[in-house]
Amino acid sequence: MINKILVPIDLRDEHSWQCTFPIAVREARANAAELIVMTVYEPLGSRIPDLPLADEHNRKARLQTEDTLQSLVTEQLPTDLSPRMVVRESESIYKEILKTSRELPADLIIMAAHHPLLRDYLLGSNAAKVVRHADCSVFVVRD
Repeated sequence: MINKILVPIDLRDEHSWQCTFPIAVREARANAAELIVMTVYEPLGSRIPDLPLADEHNRKARLQTEDTLQSLVTEQLPTDLSPRMVVRESESIYKEILKTSRELPADLIIMAAHHPLLRDYLLGSNAAKVVRHADCSVFVVRD
């Protein structure tokens, strides 16, 4: 049974929600499941220690990310599903997706995948890492 569906998106990549939201809505309705939309942003200063003003910049970045996600969910998803929104700060997108999916716990992750570049074959994409390490089913959507 699917009770919670996690949909990680990249706010800078329209493809990440355009292809996943319709599937997420269908699955949430079919299973009467809770829909959780999440995004991850990288904090300033995470790679440069003791960067002046990093804390203030990160506070503003979090607020802007929350506002952008709220607007997107309001515009793109039906209100009858009452989607929950989660914003995480991390250097590692896939690790944060996995952590969030375990904390919920999610029964299904629906996420977009891009067409792999050469570096993805060497390092692995976020979707590939989530598929390999998730404790639940993962539905990877390609366009």
